[in-house]
Amino acid sequence: MHIEEGVRMIPDSTRTTRGDVAAQLDDELGRLLRERRPRQAEQGTQDDALRRAGHELRAARTILVVEDEEDLRRLLQAMLEGAGYQVVDAGSGAKALERVREHQGPIDLVFTDVTLPDMDGQELARKMRELRPGTRIIYCSGFMPEDLARRGAPLEPAAVFIPKPLGLDELLQVIEDVISGRR
Repeated sequence: MHIEEGVRMIPDSTRTTRGDVAAQLDDELGRLLRERRPRQAEQGTQDDALRRAGHELRAARTILVVEDEEDLRRLLQAMLEGAGYQVVDAGSGAKALERVREHQGPIDLVFTDVTLPDMDGQELARKMRELRPGTRIIYCSGFMPEDLARRGAPLEPAAVFIPKPLGLDELLQVIEDVISGRR
């Protein structure tokens, strides 16, 4: 799939159970897309112990997901919660700032769409950093960074950006890299 084809992720259904993540999506061309990431069998190996430890570490992390498309926001929430993260979600920049003011614990990462109805993701990031200095941000968009620049919304040079549609493995890797400071 290419962004140029006008593909949008519109989740029809999501399900998460103990690490299982399944999603069924339709793009605007009517094609059905399915992705399923089954939970790994517990076999008591060192890899399993490391995986469980990673899940426990992620459970101590909170991600604010800011996406104006409700179905996509729900899908992201299900994927991240299925991977062990705590998720706070918002459908606009203003709602995100309200949720941050209400949230008592830390917000380890903000995952935001670049284009929101009330403010762009970079404006949201600036306001977030005023409320919570040092907040890490990941931007996502159906537009590539060069397209955003042509539209008058260039990303800051050090911005971490993920294009839509999102793959679960890529998303989780980038999140882990940003939270850990590797990126």
